[in-house]
Amino acid sequence: MASCRHDQYSAPSLTKIHQIPQLAQIFTRQATEFYAGITISTQKRPIMAAFILPIKHNYLTLRSERKRTRACALDTVPIVKKYNEHKSMSKKEQEAPETTGIEGLNDSLTAMTQKVQDNRKIIMICSLVVVAIVVIVLAYVYFFRNPGMQKHNDNIGSADLQLALSNDSVALKQYMDIADNGNFEPANRAALESAILLYRDGKYEEALKYAEKYSTRDEIIGAGALALKGDCLVNLDKLSDAVSAYKEAISISDHNPAYTPYFIMKLARVYREQGNFAEEAKVLEEIQNEYPLYGQQHNLDIEKLLDRARLQAAK
Repeated sequence: MASCRHDQYSAPSLTKIHQIPQLAQIFTRQATEFYAGITISTQKRPIMAAFILPIKHNYLTLRSERKRTRACALDTVPIVKKYNEHKSMSKKEQEAPETTGIEGLNDSLTAMTQKVQDNRKIIMICSLVVVAIVVIVLAYVYFFRNPGMQKHNDNIGSADLQLALSNDSVALKQYMDIADNGNFEPANRAALESAILLYRDGKYEEALKYAEKYSTRDEIIGAGALALKGDCLVNLDKLSDAVSAYKEAISISDHNPAYTPYFIMKLARVYREQGNFAEEAKVLEEIQNEYPLYGQQHNLDIEKLLDRARLQAAK
């Protein structure tokens, strides 16, 4: 009984064991067809279809996921790279120490101090030169210029007193001494006073020398000194030089109604002396147009003088 049961049980088992090689061949063939892209028919091979189809589905799904993952990875490489660079720069900026205003000022002072130390010798020499110049200027002003000016002021004051007392010769001598040996403003004024007194004495050559020593651009005194120079030149028969002196006086006087027409009238007389009647008429016309009251104030008939100059210029 027992062996009979054993035989009954053993027979079907041996049959299934004999089918294993066939099943293996079928499985191998189906797998080969799947990887080659051949579709398995579920109607003809019902046993392998149930086994192979899930494998195929999982394989295709896995392959699709891998492609999508690889594409996403390639797309995100530049973004990740830029993110990492930005993160690195942000980290460096955060790690960099912030410089405050006080720290910047300290750095500037430190750099300046270093430069001063490096150029200490040059700075010391320049400082000594500046100090020496200042000392020399102050010494000149307080020990030479001011005492000299005081002395010359005292001397010219004495000459002015002699002139006021009608001692012209004594005053002239003092003025000439100050003009020749002095300096500063007192000597300049003494030269003009000497030129005036010498001109009055008819000493035109000497008067011209002292008139040329005088230097100022004042519209009244300076213009008068140039007119005096022109008078000296006229008396020395240097008419062309006299014309230049009078023109300069006219220019400096800056249309002064009391002096400018006076200097123009002197210029007109020189033009007439030269026989240049056209220029004489021109300057007389300037007096008539710009200074119409001058003729009445000095009893001069400017219109008559102008007609005469025009008539002679027309010949």
